[in-house]
Amino acid sequence: MLNFLQTGDRLDLVDGGETVIKGISAVVNLDDGSSHTLHLSQVIAGEESGLPVTDCEFRNEAEGLLVKLHLSIEEGCAAISLSASIDNPLFDHLRFFDSNKGIVLTMESFPGMTGLLGHYRFNDWWTRPYTGTLDGLPSRTQQLLIERETGSFFQIIPLCEENGKADLQGTTAGNLQLVVFNNTGGFSRMNTSVAMLGIHENPFELAEHTLTSARRKLGVANKDERQYPDIFEYIGWCTWDAFYREVSEEGIVQKCNEFKNMNLPVRWVIIDDGWQDIKDGKLVSFKADAGKFPGGLASVVDKLKELDINSVGVWHTFAGYWGGIHPESELAAKMKEHLMPTNGGALIPACDDRGFGFWKEFHQQLRLQGIRLIKVDGQSAIGNLTKHHLSAGKAAKGGHVALEASAAMHFHYQMINCMGMASENLWSRPMSAINRNSDDFVPQNPDCFAEHAMQNVYNSFYHGHLYWGDWDMFWTVHADAERHALLRAVSGGPVYFSDPLQATDPNLIRPLIERDGKLLRCDLPGMPTLDCLTVDPVHENAALKIWSRAGDAGIVAAFHINKDGQPIQSRIRPADIPGLHGSRFAVYEYFSEACSVIGRDEEYPIVLNEREAKLFILVSCDSGIAPIGLTNKMISPKTIKHIIRNESRTTLFLDEGGAFTFFADKRPDFVEVNGVTRELRSHSDNSQLYTVDCHDLHGPVCVQIVMEE
Repeated sequence: MLNFLQTGDRLDLVDGGETVIKGISAVVNLDDGSSHTLHLSQVIAGEESGLPVTDCEFRNEAEGLLVKLHLSIEEGCAAISLSASIDNPLFDHLRFFDSNKGIVLTMESFPGMTGLLGHYRFNDWWTRPYTGTLDGLPSRTQQLLIERETGSFFQIIPLCEENGKADLQGTTAGNLQLVVFNNTGGFSRMNTSVAMLGIHENPFELAEHTLTSARRKLGVANKDERQYPDIFEYIGWCTWDAFYREVSEEGIVQKCNEFKNMNLPVRWVIIDDGWQDIKDGKLVSFKADAGKFPGGLASVVDKLKELDINSVGVWHTFAGYWGGIHPESELAAKMKEHLMPTNGGALIPACDDRGFGFWKEFHQQLRLQGIRLIKVDGQSAIGNLTKHHLSAGKAAKGGHVALEASAAMHFHYQMINCMGMASENLWSRPMSAINRNSDDFVPQNPDCFAEHAMQNVYNSFYHGHLYWGDWDMFWTVHADAERHALLRAVSGGPVYFSDPLQATDPNLIRPLIERDGKLLRCDLPGMPTLDCLTVDPVHENAALKIWSRAGDAGIVAAFHINKDGQPIQSRIRPADIPGLHGSRFAVYEYFSEACSVIGRDEEYPIVLNEREAKLFILVSCDSGIAPIGLTNKMISPKTIKHIIRNESRTTLFLDEGGAFTFFADKRPDFVEVNGVTRELRSHSDNSQLYTVDCHDLHGPVCVQIVMEE
């Protein structure tokens, strides 16, 4: 169990008798630019609810500075809270904590560290992985996983709440620092939760436990408590990369007519940036741009309904528009009591209960025009917009509560959060389920796939325990179209594309969906496999591998994204997929249609050539039969809706026909499809792999595999 231990004048973090962090010290930074070292004065062990707690004090008597750390055990993890004060003498110059780095806790070393995975904000909006050493760990790191020579993993999750925020960063000396601040000035007292710590042999269980403990500490819902919106169970299209800000009713209707003519069942559309009534980069009214949408939003909604697209959404930002609300507009005057001017001169929806009035009026007008979902962008701008005005946590909490109260009322939480991976956003949303998981897909950048894949896969390691990740839109006609499609297939989240006019390949979309447009969605957010966690597959000779599950099957996607382009040798192992049960597995590769059988702990070798991708389906064959599903689909196990097994007959129910494939230890006597015996084709390179062609069946399908009794 993690706890603080005083060793002479040094404070350590220990797990039983083992040192996890050697040397923890405290520095206070004041708003006059001065820095002051504090000294460990006492460590007091106690007990709360039968669990150990420890209180530590750091003092600088000469400067009147005090920092207290409180460690408590929360569901097996260690929660760290901080209280700090500045003793300002009467009639003297007042001193306050620096708003950007008020308190810095330095951790000297991590004995036995062999690797790490950090996630840092490389801009205000997004995080990306870091797998180097502590001396290069960037500032604004929001998650740190440390691999240890003992075989265990240690995790630190910095926290954010209304009174303060914490980030991690490395130092040139190879130390780790926890920086605690409140984003605003004028405070001589601070009292806030700063970190959740955990240690475990399994890094995936560790992340689940640590993040669950953190969100309960902060009173935040986890992913499984957030209702996944029904509409995002289906394929969608977004206007952004098709038209950018030149979006119009004419262009949208023209593109959706293409889908109709292709018999491509797009079920929802988001009208992205460019539709609003804007002046000088600020919102003027709740109406659509009259030049682009002469009939308003209602007109385009009605026309898309005629094309069987019944759910249309719109984009807006957390501030209404990028620059907020135009101060000279009628909208600003009408909504005055629901807006707040910032110290930087912007006018934005109030970051408290007053803001609800703005969103209620805006969303009600959208709802009356037939809008059924929203994408809310620019969310992590809130810390900058309200800097020196409100703490980042307080501003984000108030803003998200006001926004989501209206989103629940008008759109039943059918919303995508975007540009919002700062910790103040992650820990402040009440119940929305979907958050963008990476920076944008940039179709004009020929080298964007590697970075886009890295961000999505590795961000999911921590972000996927809090939200369903939106891995962004993509183009179906593109040099990396197939790799992007596969990446979305294993994401576990919504899938939508952004093709421009006359540039859609329906055959790239069909393997992702059923005939009605429903996604064949993995059960879990895709995450990096165990052997990928602390490596960089762009710069190291390693494959980028993603694991997930689909029903009882394991899913592994493997990508070659290495910059050198040389062939990469790797392997997959059923035991490395958490929650996958069985002792023998059929391993089916989607693109080559190759199939092998391996034991649970056996390694299946793979080779990836430059820019190559592979998709493996792992299904237990302990019963003698391993149903792969409709192999004309990527996530084929999701095509199987129900299985009934007895001694000689395996019955499977599907929603539609296709190429139904299964592995069997011995050849079946026969196979029936909807009560009629069908031809059974065995694969030339594997006589135990069989396919039944039922592409001609468009409704529900019942497949019965009959073995000799």
